[in-house]
Amino acid sequence: MSLPVSSVALSQNGESSDAIRRTANFKPSIWGDRFVNNNIPEEQVIHVSKVREVEELIAEVRRELLASADQPSKQLNIIDVLQRLGVAYHFERHIGEALERIYASSGAIHDDNDLYNVSLHFRLLRQQGFRVSSDVFNKFKDEKGQFKASLRANIPGLLAFYEATHLRVHGEEILDEALSFTTTQLESVKSNLRNPLATQVTHALNQSLHKGIPRLESRVFITLYQEDTSHNKALRSQLRSLSPLA
Repeated sequence: MSLPVSSVALSQNGESSDAIRRTANFKPSIWGDRFVNNNIPEEQVIHVSKVREVEELIAEVRRELLASADQPSKQLNIIDVLQRLGVAYHFERHIGEALERIYASSGAIHDDNDLYNVSLHFRLLRQQGFRVSSDVFNKFKDEKGQFKASLRANIPGLLAFYEATHLRVHGEEILDEALSFTTTQLESVKSNLRNPLATQVTHALNQSLHKGIPRLESRVFITLYQEDTSHNKALRSQLRSLSPLA
């Protein structure tokens, strides 16, 4: 008849003894108690909150950019602001796709008679590497082959045209003429302009956007952008918050 196995170990002399338990001498964890302690540092909370805010702003601006796809001029303006504020890297793929689409339907630039729109279209596409003909500016000349006198009153247009001329290549006579024309006109009126346009014109004449250092140009533009009330207020606030230099 078999006997039940006792849960208590027996010594050699038949007396019971407590089971011997082995213990290990573990070294302290290199992580300490950081996973046990629930007191998150305040600076970490602030950082997480800031990251979340930036992500929300990026999403909002992205929606604004994509929503303007059927309005090339508006979309180009948004792209220009993104680039000049130094935050375009957040939207690199979307900007590239937008410019590709605008270039593919570049007939719009030939139908547009606004000097500012045509100049911005030309500059943004050409600096992206697209082949945009400078012939688009021929429509701004009169029957004598001179730039129309009516352009002199369009300061934003002249400034955009001036910036576009700095992407000219050798042999583009119309852009050589345009650089001379816009420089003369802007120099003659800069002292009569109000800020922020006066500051923008003066700075551009001293240092064109194309030849400037991006980070320094962004610093200048941030100040000008904050002062310009003509921009969409909500978008202006969002973009200013995204800029690492603001």
